[in-house]
Formats: sequence, C-alpha cells, structure tokens
Amino acid sequence: MDEDESLDLSDFAEKLQELDPQERENALWDRIASLQGMPCKTSGRGEREGVPFTYTVRRDKSGAWCGELFVSTKEKSLTKATVMKAYWKAVELGGIVTGPKKLGTFGASYLYSIFKKLGVIQPSEGPGRRGPAVREGIDGQMTIADFEF
Repeated sequence: MDEDESLDLSDFAEKLQELDPQERENALWDRIASLQGMPCKTSGRGEREGVPFTYTVRRDKSGAWCGELFVSTKEKSLTKATVMKAYWKAVELGGIVTGPKKLGTFGASYLYSIFKKLGVIQPSEGPGRRGPAVREGIDGQMTIADFEF
C-alpha cells in the first residue's frame, strides 16, 4: 500500500464517525470488500511473527457484496455480523485496542489487522503488546531493545 492509500484510509475512519450506525456498517463493509486482496499480517504473539494473509468478499448473483469474508489462511469464513460485532467493540474502546483478543470475536486476529489498516483502531502498548523494552545488556548495562509493532 502506498502513502496516498494510507492517507485515504485514515480519512475514511474519520468520516465513518459522522454516519449513523447503519450507514457506518454499510460503509465499513463496502470499504472492506473493495480492498479485498490487500496484503495483511496478523499481529503475532510474543516473539512469533504474524501470519501474512489476504481476504476476499464474494458477490451474489445481483452483484451485491455477500455477507461473508473469506481469509486466505482459513477454511472458515467470517460473517458480516462478526465483523460488525468486532467493529462496535473497537468503537466502545475508543479505537484504542491493545490486541486482537480485546475485539472478542472469532477471527479477531484477522479483523485486528484489517481494522488497523483502515484506521478504525489504533494499536497501543499494553499487556501483551510488543514495544520498546528495557533489557540488561551483556556487560550489565541496561539497554533498549525495540520490537516491531
């Protein structure tokens, strides 16, 4: 994703807040569907790297987006209702989500990544999040070790 797309996505998150709840859900689902194929990566756990994935949303015979999101690394799909449940949880948390588990839904590790890219949530440091850590160096001196978010 280039810098212009990133700016466009963050504008989208701000504009979502101006809509009524039903319009928000429709706009969010349309945006998620329109960005299918976007490379994403789960947040990982501890020292373990996240898993790269993409997703698709199929269309019905009339051309409308179906209510399921299919992740490339899973056989099961995420329903639109599950996506919206996670979205409203992120809204309830003020957009500050310390990790996928806070979304409280099936497929949260995938939705967390998608929501971060859309600007719906802002990751924060907290329990279970990687960030700058102070470690004792070989010579006994304290050093800063930076970990990727």
